[in-house]
Amino acid sequence: YISTSDYDLVWPTYDDSVQMVFSLWFSLNVFGQISDHPKFVDNQRYYLNFTFFINDMALSDVNFFSVRRYVSSGGRKTSFRPVLDFHVNITDENTTDFKPGDHVFFTVVILHNKLSRGEASPMTFRVIFDQYLGYIDGKDSVSTNYTGQPVEIRASDQFPADSSVLDLVFPTGVMFPDIIAVNFSLTVDPFSLRKEGLGEYKNTVQMIGLGTLSTYNGYPDLRSGYNDSYKQSTVSNIHHKTFTTIHPVCKQIEFDDPDLQIQVSYRYDEGVANSPANIISSTQHWSAPIRTGEAWMDDIWIQFDLKRITEVTKIFLKSPDGGRAPVTVRIDFSNSGVVFNRGKEYSKSFDDSIKIEPAIIARFIRLVVIDTNDVTENMKPIQIFKTRVFGCDVGLAGVERTLGQSSEDVVPPRRLYGPITVQNVSVDSTDATKYRHVAEIPGEGILFLCDMNPYRYGMMCYQYNGVDTWKVLPKFVNNILGYSPKRGRMYFQDKSGGSLSSSTGVGRVEIDNPNLISQIVSESEFTPPLSVPG
Repeated sequence: YISTSDYDLVWPTYDDSVQMVFSLWFSLNVFGQISDHPKFVDNQRYYLNFTFFINDMALSDVNFFSVRRYVSSGGRKTSFRPVLDFHVNITDENTTDFKPGDHVFFTVVILHNKLSRGEASPMTFRVIFDQYLGYIDGKDSVSTNYTGQPVEIRASDQFPADSSVLDLVFPTGVMFPDIIAVNFSLTVDPFSLRKEGLGEYKNTVQMIGLGTLSTYNGYPDLRSGYNDSYKQSTVSNIHHKTFTTIHPVCKQIEFDDPDLQIQVSYRYDEGVANSPANIISSTQHWSAPIRTGEAWMDDIWIQFDLKRITEVTKIFLKSPDGGRAPVTVRIDFSNSGVVFNRGKEYSKSFDDSIKIEPAIIARFIRLVVIDTNDVTENMKPIQIFKTRVFGCDVGLAGVERTLGQSSEDVVPPRRLYGPITVQNVSVDSTDATKYRHVAEIPGEGILFLCDMNPYRYGMMCYQYNGVDTWKVLPKFVNNILGYSPKRGRMYFQDKSGGSLSSSTGVGRVEIDNPNLISQIVSESEFTPPLSVPG
């Protein structure tokens, strides 16, 4: 419907005897456009019949247009062919510090160049990028205003290729009047293949159009086969967009659950004030029990579960002013958290930092205290806080995926991340089953003492005869259960707590029935051992 802006339904009179008060003229232009289809041949004429209704008047006319396809095969290859333009932009042009894992959002407008003399159907919009960019299904996205048949998205397998492509296939092609907007995103270094070091890198994304042209004058050739199809041809120049990514020096590692991720060999007690999690706190600290002599020093360690294979490069290890602090540590490492590789010894720098060279690649690191400062070794515990660990997520870099070239040698990738950590083996110095404790047979001066084994992990128990002799109890004795006046015996347990043994104090240690444990400890005068914490 067409209406005038000021004089709706008022039309001028064409009688020459009447003076025109006003005149209103408007023209209707009809344009026709043909597609680049093989059925449109040279010198064909097409007639167009059109009718317009103005109120009760009907205006009709007939017009025609001719098809001119006089170009030769050579001209079809060079000038009379589709030429698409891509207007490429990054959504946030002000962002100059794309980091690994960030998404870069692109907007591309696809339309025919004014010199375009052909169409392509179907047309493939191909995005080419290197191994340091990726299209990750489920994380990256594609959207378009295309109204033809649904766009097909084809992303090639990225790893371990040096480059990859993202193809968007427009099944019904890109016609002359089309203006298509495409939005898509790519992820920066999704597999952590680029090593940190240089501050900035230039990343370039290239884009090109590939399409199926209709055959005219022998070009393009028809590909014969089960289903005849036309060969694809380029329908655009190569367009590109360059942007900067940064791969900074390894960052500080965050501990989401420090109560589980940080463990120690010993803690002073079960109180929050001496929790291993305080090792990374800025207000509280962790305290180890006070030990005498050097035999136990190698057993004091701090263990971090980084939850993923990480390249650890630096550690800051601080202690409260005036406290006992490590000055030399050995850094052991492991991927299992059970068996550790013995690492190098490092001395802290003046700024409490330890630069690890070469960097350690592992999930678990264990800082074993080798030497401390000279602050009252026998009176103060080792205390640590404000610890910071720096490292880089190695991703798939350096992780072997294949053993050879044949398909039978392909092995699944290692698991680089795990939400579950190892069992906590931290020993509380108030625990009478795992730390120093003592018991006495009243009136006889006979003492029993269990303490940390200076030669291997676990406990070692001793007996004093009341005069001048100490002797080591059998190795199966792990801790003292307590003394029963009713039975006149001192009772012991093994490491599992499932066996029972006893001694009168003057003879050998004898094996007893473990089913009696609950009965013995429930006796009214039964005396448990005395814990000696700290």
